[in-house]
Amino acid sequence: IEAGSNYVSRVDFGIVSWQDGRVDGQPWRQDENGMVIQLHDARNAQDVEWDSMTLARFAEHPGPTTRLLGETQGPGAAYVVEAQQSHGRPMWLFIDKKTFLVTRTEIPYVGERDFYVFSSFHTSGPYTDPQQVRFSDGQTRNDMVFQLTTKYNAPVTQADLAMPSSNDKLVRFPDGTNVVTLPASVVNREGHSVYVPDQSYHSIGSNGDMNSDAYIAHMAGDPHILTRASVGGHDYEFMLDSGAPGIYMSSDAVAKLGLKSFGPQQITGSGGWVNSYAVVPEIRVGPITLTNVIAYVLPDWQYEPDPGVGAIGLIGYDFIANAVLTIDFDKGTVVATNPFLFVPPADAVAVPASLDDGVPHVSMQIGQSTADRVVVDTGSSQCFILPRFANAHPDDVKDQGKGVDITRARLGGVDWMSGSYIQMYNSLGGGNTQERVTEVKSLSLAGIQLQDWFMEELVAPQGAADEIGRDEDALLGYSFLKYFTVYLDYPQNQIFLLPNASFRKGGR
Repeated sequence: IEAGSNYVSRVDFGIVSWQDGRVDGQPWRQDENGMVIQLHDARNAQDVEWDSMTLARFAEHPGPTTRLLGETQGPGAAYVVEAQQSHGRPMWLFIDKKTFLVTRTEIPYVGERDFYVFSSFHTSGPYTDPQQVRFSDGQTRNDMVFQLTTKYNAPVTQADLAMPSSNDKLVRFPDGTNVVTLPASVVNREGHSVYVPDQSYHSIGSNGDMNSDAYIAHMAGDPHILTRASVGGHDYEFMLDSGAPGIYMSSDAVAKLGLKSFGPQQITGSGGWVNSYAVVPEIRVGPITLTNVIAYVLPDWQYEPDPGVGAIGLIGYDFIANAVLTIDFDKGTVVATNPFLFVPPADAVAVPASLDDGVPHVSMQIGQSTADRVVVDTGSSQCFILPRFANAHPDDVKDQGKGVDITRARLGGVDWMSGSYIQMYNSLGGGNTQERVTEVKSLSLAGIQLQDWFMEELVAPQGAADEIGRDEDALLGYSFLKYFTVYLDYPQNQIFLLPNASFRKGGR
């Protein structure tokens, strides 16, 4: 629904729905659980691609660079135009030679392509739009056909364009209680140490202590925050993850609990995994209750740091946005506070955060360059530099090393750092991604200065540099956060960091 510069776009599948819009210059979106986020117009790559694929008149706004690749012959002959978007992948548009309408778009992925085919065009006033759109990504089970109806000069009221209120019934504190200690703890899977000879202790970010003949440069552990929650009368562990834009559950857990779910659960080649959803009547985190939760279903997902200890899902944005979390890494405790009553410590460092994508993005300096989209991620064990930043600022991610090439550190006779691969997926794709350690010269976050800091760089495969974390520059995980008491104040778009005893022990 559009009127001037204001609009509302709603997607409704009956059981689950979401919407976004803009009113009086303020963009917003409402997620599947009814939580409303006022946006700062930092639109992510997936949104840009979706808009451009579904609007046949995208050719009017092709992006910063456009070039003619060639022509097709025969029936439906078309000009083939490549449009490189300011955010997102290049797109190929097939423009009919006779009508000059966009009849097809293609977006390339690694070894795959997504196709949208537009047909049954209808003219209303000055616009010509398709009434049918077919989608295919090469996976038959994901084929879709959209039937579109467009009306121009239809009456639109102010109520049609209004920004909705957030769902204030999703998360409930017990009556008379505004501060709750959650049944949570920091769990660290036992890892291995990588020793680098002749490197002196010089940073709290180096994850180690002095050793007579070697220095611990990297811990290959996997620490996470686990919290106990009750679903269907049974207790389970969930990962408390600020890097998760919603509530997630594994497909196995959803099946065992007999929860109502819908949508495919397959992992596909070019499309990552296709979201499916489960309806969870109630989740209890300690005495705090979440009601009628729409959870994303993660196919084949599991986290088991120790035998018999494992998580069945992730608790992210929809919970954290309704309860300011205080994470004390020294004590291993998590406290939830009613947002209306939270007062940050006077000596804590305030870090402004954008929550446009349901995860906290902060701005920080890496070396000499600014990274504007850094995720404060309690679900990540380490600090990661992602390809978007690494490709744009190679000098700032170059290993300082102090004369030691830590990317060649060996563990048990294996060239571990230069040969470590991890499996990564995002909403649009994924695959094997090389992971290597680098020592950056400096980090600066809201006045916190850190020198010679070890981070892990994800190196995307050839031709897939945009595949992993393409909307983010870096992740700040446990290896950084453990030196602070962390306050996640989503309602005020703030994160507060209070240096703890571990930070002071490191000489900072």
